[in-house]
Amino acid sequence: MNSYATLEDLKEYLELTDADFPSDINRLLLRASEFLDYATKNRLREGEVARQAACAQVEFWLTLDESTDILGNIKSFNISKFSLDYGSNGLPTLAPRARRILARVGLLYRGVGIR
Repeated sequence: MNSYATLEDLKEYLELTDADFPSDINRLLLRASEFLDYATKNRLREGEVARQAACAQVEFWLTLDESTDILGNIKSFNISKFSLDYGSNGLPTLAPRARRILARVGLLYRGVGIR
């Protein structure tokens, strides 16, 4: 699988000309692309939407740490008497900006969405 975005795409998306990215930035771009395929049930195709969503997901991971995808963002929650615990593995989190990009073109409306 190829990444939906390149390092140059990420720099342009973040409006950075010279930035200090982690040494594994290409791995993050690939993982973001894999996650977007999962979130859209493999309906995402290469193009501007895919590039923007991949860059938004990497931006999210660079800000909050990639562990939100590995461990999930929510471990447990309670609503009145209802309680839900994901154990040590919560649900992976789609970046809010990536969610908006994908929702705008209708890629998150079919089936069960991802948190």
